[in-house]
Amino acid sequence: MKRIALVLLLLASCAVGPSASASREEAVLAAEEAKDVAALNALRAGTKEPALLARIARAYGRVLTPDGVDALINLLAVSDRHVRRETLFAIGQFALKAEFSRGRELELRKTIEPLLSDPDEAVRVAAVEAAGKLSLGDAPTVLLAALKDPSPEVRAEAVIGLYRARLVLRLRGAKPADVADLPKQTLDALVALAGDSDVLVRRNVAYFFFRVKEPRGLEAAKLLSADKQLWTRVYAVGALGRNGDAKVVPLLVMATGDEEYLVRLTAVQALAMLKAGDQIPAKLADDPSYHVRAAMAESCDDDKVLEKLWGDKSSAVRSSALGAIAKKRGVKAAELVAKALKDEDWLIREAAVGAAPSVGKEAESLVLPMLRDADERVAAKAVEVIGEMETKAAFEAVKQALASELLYVRATAVEALAKRKEQEVLEVAWNCYEACSDRKWVEVRESIVDLFTGRVGDESSRRLRMLAVDSSTSVASKARRALVDRGAKDLPPERPEVRAANPHRGLRFTKPPVVVMETTRGTMEIECFAKDAPIHVANFIGLVKAGTYDGLPWHRVVPAFVIQGGDPGGTGMGDAGWPLRAEINPIRYERGTLGMPRSDGFDTGGCQLFFTHLPTPHLDGQYTVFGRIVKGLDVMDAIERGDKIIKATVRVP
Repeated sequence: MKRIALVLLLLASCAVGPSASASREEAVLAAEEAKDVAALNALRAGTKEPALLARIARAYGRVLTPDGVDALINLLAVSDRHVRRETLFAIGQFALKAEFSRGRELELRKTIEPLLSDPDEAVRVAAVEAAGKLSLGDAPTVLLAALKDPSPEVRAEAVIGLYRARLVLRLRGAKPADVADLPKQTLDALVALAGDSDVLVRRNVAYFFFRVKEPRGLEAAKLLSADKQLWTRVYAVGALGRNGDAKVVPLLVMATGDEEYLVRLTAVQALAMLKAGDQIPAKLADDPSYHVRAAMAESCDDDKVLEKLWGDKSSAVRSSALGAIAKKRGVKAAELVAKALKDEDWLIREAAVGAAPSVGKEAESLVLPMLRDADERVAAKAVEVIGEMETKAAFEAVKQALASELLYVRATAVEALAKRKEQEVLEVAWNCYEACSDRKWVEVRESIVDLFTGRVGDESSRRLRMLAVDSSTSVASKARRALVDRGAKDLPPERPEVRAANPHRGLRFTKPPVVVMETTRGTMEIECFAKDAPIHVANFIGLVKAGTYDGLPWHRVVPAFVIQGGDPGGTGMGDAGWPLRAEINPIRYERGTLGMPRSDGFDTGGCQLFFTHLPTPHLDGQYTVFGRIVKGLDVMDAIERGDKIIKATVRVP
């Protein structure tokens, strides 16, 4: 791969005329994909062109190895604002994991701190974003001045920066109790911004208190719950549920009458969080949004309302109602659950399996036959539920599931095994590992690494050493990290990564392509960001042209968050057969944004995709953005788990 990058570098240096820029871009892309910092350094040394330097800075932030730190520090000396903004974004990415910069976070922070007062507003915004990630526990002090900046863009970014600092600490392994509360001075400045004249500032304040348990922000949340801006109301209502008490219940009941379904949905969820489900207006059982009805089913305690929702046309609503009825009635719900286990709708059968533990002693006899359900998703749910039961029969069922030829079932069985207390767990796990040598089982093997990592002792360390030479780089690296954390010595050297070739890698577009996606709920049009994520867009368009997405289900729907689909297996465990290098970029996750799901590693994307129901700042800089819905947002809202992509086609302007 390095040879490829350097050959392209040579071609780029010789290119002249209109194609020169494209050739240089390809050279950067090749170096980025190969994680070849030397090639990036050579490209950087050979140009003074701001656009190319900015692109190189972005590449360093995607490669994320300590070798790129000095280069980024040097790029900050370039006066061009675009170069500085890209460089600052890349520098901030180095804070996400300790191994990215190997202890140089403080040095990077001190390097960017002068830019927090840069006269260029856009540079200050980028510096604040980077500081929010790099400052870690010091963020409340470092960002205090930015909370009072004359620029609303800077103030808005400083508010999110306070949240991002906490998020990065969590990503780096800190427990919630380890993250300090905001000091009074910073909190006062944050609360004061609830009255800011700028919409984005107010939205971000509401988002902070929605995501962070902070009762001192309750008054700000009350104020913002009546804001004219939709997202501010959504987050503020959620913040009332997270930080409030019985006194805010009337405000939440009022919010259930909001004209926007996302506010109503969040209000129902907040009332449930405060254990005030009995205050949810009964009329919401007829709400036009299935999301609201499903949330009501999960939270309601009224038998008549639950019976009505159990008869709803939506599988999501019926599933939620079934779980609520079983929980409320206990043993008396056994007959209903048994009947639901035979329903023709796999979603209802899956929900019935999940509800079975509520009926008591009969649960095991009800769930065991479902291990043989015709639908893999139902069978996997049965493994999950049976795995929680502390009986010999349950353990035997888990062991049998470890031999399943169904990926989702076997993967779920490994997760269930990790929670078991039987003495032979390690032996059983190793036997499963030895039966999972094919590429199909890579994620199963990764989960087995997690199992051994969670069991302290000489035996687990011995097994981890054997896992550290796995044929899959992701499995071997994960085991190696676990051993390093245990202080292990004389580890085998890390092997270079071998990645399957992406057959669509060479597709390029002069204008943003549009994907027209026909679903069982209607049609969405998606504009693709070919400039910001060329490989992801090439992969997506290639797969669309190949008909890969036609007929696939939306396997995951999280209300007020995302819809996710594109897995050839329909369970969320599958991929295209090749991984994608992450192309993290500064584009924010707003409503209808198209992102790439991934596993633990950044470079583990494939063919799956997700769309966001609303702005989700906690995804920014974490997942590759490569498009957005430009038509059909209402279709996205209507999609339920199990709905399908009928057909996807490409329209190139």
